[in-house]
Amino acid sequence: MGTREFGITTELTSAGLTSIGAIRLNVVLSTAFNKVIQTRDLMEFDTVEKLEKFLADAEEIQTYKQQVDYPLSRTQQDIFVEYDAAPDDTTYNLPILLPLDSSIDIARLQRAIKAAIDAHPYLKATLSFNEMGEVRARRQDDLPAEVPIKNVDKMPAPAELVRPFKLTEEPLYRAVIFSTPEKNYLFLDFHHIVYDGSSEDIFFDDVNAAYDGKILSKENYTGFEVALDELKVRSSDKLTAAKNYFDATFADIDVEILPHVDFAENIGKKDSVVAFERHQTALDVDAVKNFCAKNSCTLNTFFLAMFGYFLAKETHRAEAAFTTIYHGRNDSRLARSVGMFVKTLPVNIQIDDKSTVSQCVTGVGKQLLASMTNDIYSFAEISRDYGIGADVMFAYQGEDSEAVKVAGEVAKEMPLELNKAKSLFGVDIFIEGGEFCFDTEYQTDYYSAATVKNFVECLAQVAREFLTRENLSDVNITSADELEKLQSLHDTAWEVLERPAYRLLQDSAEKFPERIAAIANGKSLTYRELNAAANRLGHVLKDNGVGVEKIVGVMLNRGLEVYIARQGVLKSGGAFLPMTPDYPDERVKFIVEDAKVNHLVTTRDIYERRKEFFDTLGIFICLVEETQTEKISAENLNVTVPRDALAYCIYTSGSTGKPKGVMLTNHNLVNFVDANPKNHEILGYTERGKVSLALAAITFDVSIMEEFIPLAHGLTICMANEEEIHNPLMLKELCEKNGVDVMSCTPSYLANLIDLPEFESVVKRIKSVDFGAEAFPAALFTKLRAVNPEIYIMNGYGPTEATISCTMKAIESAENITI
Repeated sequence: MGTREFGITTELTSAGLTSIGAIRLNVVLSTAFNKVIQTRDLMEFDTVEKLEKFLADAEEIQTYKQQVDYPLSRTQQDIFVEYDAAPDDTTYNLPILLPLDSSIDIARLQRAIKAAIDAHPYLKATLSFNEMGEVRARRQDDLPAEVPIKNVDKMPAPAELVRPFKLTEEPLYRAVIFSTPEKNYLFLDFHHIVYDGSSEDIFFDDVNAAYDGKILSKENYTGFEVALDELKVRSSDKLTAAKNYFDATFADIDVEILPHVDFAENIGKKDSVVAFERHQTALDVDAVKNFCAKNSCTLNTFFLAMFGYFLAKETHRAEAAFTTIYHGRNDSRLARSVGMFVKTLPVNIQIDDKSTVSQCVTGVGKQLLASMTNDIYSFAEISRDYGIGADVMFAYQGEDSEAVKVAGEVAKEMPLELNKAKSLFGVDIFIEGGEFCFDTEYQTDYYSAATVKNFVECLAQVAREFLTRENLSDVNITSADELEKLQSLHDTAWEVLERPAYRLLQDSAEKFPERIAAIANGKSLTYRELNAAANRLGHVLKDNGVGVEKIVGVMLNRGLEVYIARQGVLKSGGAFLPMTPDYPDERVKFIVEDAKVNHLVTTRDIYERRKEFFDTLGIFICLVEETQTEKISAENLNVTVPRDALAYCIYTSGSTGKPKGVMLTNHNLVNFVDANPKNHEILGYTERGKVSLALAAITFDVSIMEEFIPLAHGLTICMANEEEIHNPLMLKELCEKNGVDVMSCTPSYLANLIDLPEFESVVKRIKSVDFGAEAFPAALFTKLRAVNPEIYIMNGYGPTEATISCTMKAIESAENITI
């Protein structure tokens, strides 16, 4: 345990006993006393005094009479169930392909491999069902080991080598030596139900020993006996104790935790493969080891805590639930056994920013040790009871060997692919060449390589932060360099020409006087006509007390009058506040009083219908029709308006309480519509289209965009009326008649239209579309590109999984997308 500071009544875990230390102590005690002792015993008899009494009464190591067949362990049963559900998957294949040094005698190697298989009886086991329908492992020690040497012209393709095992119809291992004219190769493939990672080291050690002429000792304690012992323990009260532990630790936790998914819309729909990638990280090995020594923890618990912290922060939660594995060899008799002993364990990390990094790491270590102690309760049972799946898997693998050695010669493993990952997102960390390496395994219908690479960089950053920070609250998942990139990601600094917002229309009218500015309800206005109409209204409002910071209500139906009124209010120096004619009296009264509105622009028709109510407001009513006479000047007013003076105010719906007014200044509006190289949304309009469709309600902020972007840059606004908005055929006619080539809308609105064959011609001519208000699904992106490959897509909503999914897909397939 690395300390002598304890007595016979000191709890071992409080003195620094770790999961690795517990396994080492098992071996020491079992060897010294010839007694069976496991990690769970150390947790129950957790002092020297208790251990003395336990060892006095514990059973001596016993031998077993050989049986014809045996039960499977719970872990093996779980693997079989998963195989039965997907017999064509290679998830549980453990293949390895090794080119052999020319000095290796392949006949001698063949004999060595057979000797190694003979020394480990579980490799020869075959599975079958008994009369009760239970899967049993048949023991066949006398069955000859099969290791053919095949002479071939060239090596078979990897897909031919790595094939699903038929678990009840064939041996559970494949061992072949291929001899080609150029080179010899060794191919081994074991099903995970009889083999694990530790087994590989043991197996190759024995192959090399046999190749050197040594006689191998046959296993005494095999997977067969392990299953019998497990059955016995599961029939005792230890199973109930284990269930109680997991109830206390994992019941009622939030288990739906999966790192951000790239392709949410395409899960299960697109061709998916397993991606394996290795990532080097600039993480100081000695620094991590020193931290662990100082805090009496293992590297495993350090990295488990690091991974859990990242997962919680990445998913914006105060806890993280995921899975890990450990070799399951907490019995000293398994030191040289080949079989499937690995156990999957759940990990639940609670992130308390008030705690220290050291407390977080040591807490994870205690939980891991307790879970190992209670591993008699299988992961399948845990998953069933608490809903914890193996979608996210993390494992610290320790020191990685330089390479596999065959007959004393180094053989570099050749890559072989499986057709399905063991988890949707998995990370293994190990030390190679004095550096920490991160191996990732993931399903490509969930994650992109770019996202996984970013995850790894964040993980390494958290690890570095754990080494240098005392408190969890100070830990960042983003490096200083990445923070700088994030802060400059939306660098929009640009010198914009300062001018009052009314100058946007006015300046365009000087440049394009005869160009159509707006179309609505079959009527149109040129820039000269719209500017003149706005000037006339502006003069009337100014003469009746409107000026800077004065808010003017605008209550109009959809039509050209909307643009005349809003531009006219700006001309007078005031700020407009849009309302619709169907607003209830209560809402209008509240807004008028809350915004201190003293002027309202409307039409005679609306005024006459609500005259009685309007008269109660005690405000100046301006009828837009009456301002459009030759008697009123159409000259520009050129009112002085400060840059920070109010330009417009929009009220929220009030669905979560009272409506709230949102105020935007002249500077805000002018800056927003400026077509500079850093304002990509505006360039999406100005560099691509000429006629912009207006669909948004005039009380929504999108209607401001639909009005001011075109008018600031000489485009034409084509406003759809209520009937056209809700009738696809009428909207199609409007768009085709007026040459609409730019639009903004919600994704769901266009998704409904794009499925109509009649509307396809409209989509084909759209050059640019600006989405907002909802997440943009990747499925819509695919449909849009199918109809119009050149369409420029602007996505103004996010970030959500669907939005990022679409964005990533767009980036991978084309350049013409703005984020």
